Amino acid sequence: MAKPIAKPIVPIFAPKLSCDSELPTYREYCRLALVRYKPWVGNSQSVAYGRADASDVEVAKTWESFLIECDVDNVPDAIHRQIRKYRAQKRREISNNDGGGGCPRR
Repeated sequence: MAKPIAKPIVPIFAPKLSCDSELPTYREYCRLALVRYKPWVGNSQSVAYGRADASDVEVAKTWESFLIECDVDNVPDAIHRQIRKYRAQKRREISNNDGGGGCPRR
């Protein structure tokens, strides 16, 4: 007899968090963004950001690395929008010279 098929996990992404790296919610934003945009297989969303006990800093670096790796022509528009936000934030951080950031508003 065949194994029953497990119900798929359908994540709902709420709340909408800012991608501003200076805000205290940035690390949570990175976790949710990795689950939302980075392909992963399994029944634990921690697969998307490396491992279950990944630190907030590791998760943020994983998200930023993922954006850099995805900066190619054949990725979905949603990821390109995230890449544009990331680039704009980094440009602002450089121009501010104080490490301050920001996320472009839609």
